[in-house]
Amino acid sequence: SPAEVPFWIRRTLYLLADGLLLTRKVMRFRFKEMEDLVFAKFLGDVQIYGEYARCRGRAVRRFHDMMDSIEKKHCAREKSHGTCRKARYVVIAHSLGSVMSFDALMYASAKESVRKGECGCWEFPGYRESTNGNCNEAPPTDWIRHVESFVTLGSPIDKYLMIWWMNYRYLCSDGYIKKTEEACRIRHFNYCDELDPVGHHLEVVGETNGYKAVFNKCEDIVFNRYGVPGVAHNEYWADQGLWRWIIDKSVDKGEGGVVVPEWFLKRKYRQLLRWLYFWVPLAVVGIGGVALTLALAVSSWQTAVFYAASFAVVLYLGRRLVDLAVWWRQIQRQEGKAARKRNKIEENHDEREKVARRFRWRAICLPVAMALVGAAGVWLKTSEFLGMSVSVVVDAALRGALVASVVLVVLVFISRGRLPSAYRTPASGEGGVGAECVAGVFGVVSVALGIVAGIKWPCLAVKSLPEVVRDVITNLTVLVLLASVVWAYRWRRWGIAKNKVVGKGDGGRKICYGKYAEDS
Repeated sequence: SPAEVPFWIRRTLYLLADGLLLTRKVMRFRFKEMEDLVFAKFLGDVQIYGEYARCRGRAVRRFHDMMDSIEKKHCAREKSHGTCRKARYVVIAHSLGSVMSFDALMYASAKESVRKGECGCWEFPGYRESTNGNCNEAPPTDWIRHVESFVTLGSPIDKYLMIWWMNYRYLCSDGYIKKTEEACRIRHFNYCDELDPVGHHLEVVGETNGYKAVFNKCEDIVFNRYGVPGVAHNEYWADQGLWRWIIDKSVDKGEGGVVVPEWFLKRKYRQLLRWLYFWVPLAVVGIGGVALTLALAVSSWQTAVFYAASFAVVLYLGRRLVDLAVWWRQIQRQEGKAARKRNKIEENHDEREKVARRFRWRAICLPVAMALVGAAGVWLKTSEFLGMSVSVVVDAALRGALVASVVLVVLVFISRGRLPSAYRTPASGEGGVGAECVAGVFGVVSVALGIVAGIKWPCLAVKSLPEVVRDVITNLTVLVLLASVVWAYRWRRWGIAKNKVVGKGDGGRKICYGKYAEDS
């Protein structure tokens, strides 16, 4: 409460938190510096700013002090030159900086009674702790009248409003804002790439009365110009076409005649889908396959246990990574489609569907092809084992049983350290046959077909092959079988996530951030 949090928000947060929980434990064991960078210096900043009012207050005060200093220097220079040129400010903010800048601009637009602490619903405890020693005194904010444009890149403002909604209840009313004419409001431009996991459309904040009293939303564009997930969050700084457009719109007010950037690049869209639906599962298969192969091949039992445990950890984290990639992609796709429709933005829908349809066919064919190749590998290995001594067969069976037992024990141990049940949104119950069952069927059927074929129609020629070739066949068989399982899981999880996010038919579920803001 106060609003019922949609399932897709809870599911996304669960996948992030559950995966990061184990990742942090692994990093703490082997990569302490990286663990400190990711969880303390990056995610820690996000959490501290969202949950601690004093931190937000000091950040906003620092922003106000800096703007007040710039305003005074400008006025002093104009006075010394005998001119009266009005200052023009354009605030450009990225990532968490856009949230802080938004808070600062909103608070600068608040009534004096609010900034003096006489209104309890919108108060920053650290705001009156100035860095220059002026405590219990709010700095002048006359400069806010000269802020013409606010540009946000990869902005998580909506995410802050959805996760830490209790900090932004003042936005529901414009009674705390100084009244300004519509022509004097700050023009807001928001840009984000579809592969940026941090930013997206800003529709929760755009529907609030407080926002509308301060800003005029001029552009809110989510585009496809970068191709690598995550890395897209920092790609804005090198995009010359985007910056020409930003400067023309926010500074020159559209008078520069800059050509509109190509917001949808087909090759980047293909690269987007390739990363999420091919390279992510391939990374899981590659790392997991190496660990599993070593567990089955090394001579030492202790080393085999270590690699089997490593394989179990990779399997768990890989599953979370595939879940998150598929789930987040479906959310972005549906929200972006709905936003473009609401804002009447023309898009090349046919081009998007053509690229997506090609990937859907590959998603179906790939696990089937991998399963057949894996069955052929098992057939060759079964043929190789026929006629061998009982001790060799028993040793191989015991090694396989050991690896399977260790993987099972480690997975059970990991599951005991997951998030408390109150925070879980398990994958089961999303509808349809479980993705785990589909993946398991692919693996079991492949192995069974290979064993049956090897017993009934053995390939005698495989025994005459050099040992190196037979080892290569073993390693490739392990990789291909694992690939069939992973891609079958990815394919089924995609179908489940799509039905859960989009629904079936015209009456299906639609993601509407504006409705969530209204309910809040």
